[in-house]
Amino acid sequence: MLAKHTSLSTFLSRPTMRLLSTHTPNPQPLAQQPQSNHSNAQPTDKQPLQWLSDLLFSHANPTTGDLFTFNYSSHTRLVQYAHIKRHGPSKKLSIEDRIDMPSFNLQTGDEGLRDVRDELGGTLDFGKYINANQRDGKELEWHTPRESIPGVQIYEGEVLRGTSNLHGQGVVIHDKSMFEGWFRDGRPHGHLRLIRGNQVEEGDFSEGVLTGFGIKTVIDKHKKQGFDYRYLGQFSNHLKHGFGLEMLSNGQWYLGYTQNDKFHGPGLLRKSDGSYFEATFMNNNTKPGTVGRRFNPIGSKQFGGWVKAPLVDFKPHGKGLMRAKSPQTGKFELFKVDMDMGRYLEEPQLIGEDPEQGIMHIPSKEALVALRSRQQQMNKYSQESKE
Repeated sequence: MLAKHTSLSTFLSRPTMRLLSTHTPNPQPLAQQPQSNHSNAQPTDKQPLQWLSDLLFSHANPTTGDLFTFNYSSHTRLVQYAHIKRHGPSKKLSIEDRIDMPSFNLQTGDEGLRDVRDELGGTLDFGKYINANQRDGKELEWHTPRESIPGVQIYEGEVLRGTSNLHGQGVVIHDKSMFEGWFRDGRPHGHLRLIRGNQVEEGDFSEGVLTGFGIKTVIDKHKKQGFDYRYLGQFSNHLKHGFGLEMLSNGQWYLGYTQNDKFHGPGLLRKSDGSYFEATFMNNNTKPGTVGRRFNPIGSKQFGGWVKAPLVDFKPHGKGLMRAKSPQTGKFELFKVDMDMGRYLEEPQLIGEDPEQGIMHIPSKEALVALRSRQQQMNKYSQESKE
């Protein structure tokens, strides 16, 4: 029996997850799982930049970057959207697969956990993420618990026949957390949804942790923190790591590369005050000495203008180019500038009118092309490393 104070991270770090409840009524055997037409192929989408940026602008004003309202139902829609983008349209289950997928009856006594699950659409739709290789063609049987004991792991689902080793589809409730999805040799492995309080993580789990593509959503119904949070992209050990899209309901969003849960690498950042950056980041800051572009905040007199120069702590620092609106003509003009932490070292030198008048879309086409080029380089390097 697990102690009530056992953390979920400790629980997950164990070699295997086995049934800890002694209430195991004679489990009903399942036939050996047939090999269906579902494969374990890698996602067909090799460049998430395009569809993640499309997703961003399907929910945001392309000029201001203002975002949509967060809720749990949109989390489920985004998971299904991402699955289709990465794997292609879901295939219909074979008759054998449908027979081998009983309905789940396990309920949690935690009201908050139950409410979140209901808002997500109820029990995870296992049929959308089924994979024949998840079961390895092994003989399984169905485990049905009699009751849920607070502080104790309780499980309903498939196990290896004659053992208590979780394998196949199942639901685990532990303290105030819930796993729903696929297991292999006693560990969460494959597509899973993890609910912890008001936080939901869903995506590719490997050996018990979210590693690969996933979606993390945090909904603060009482707004104690002042904002909600959502991230779609690559993870490593539950931390954002790789390429992804992060969105906050206070208006901030980030599209680009991350490392160890921080902005790290080429990216596009729109802050909550309306200012916007196309830059190279390091540890959540602009990387010193690298050239980036800072757009003026929304609502300012110079909205639509920008400065392109080396950035230090998000401030222009060095020689660069500026786009500003003329107070006399109302048209945008280009200037040469030399700046020290956002301050002019000398009077800007006028170059002339910008041939592209009007408000530029955020992010600019130039920035998306640069990001796409960077992603292609990284994909090529990753492929060469495997070879």
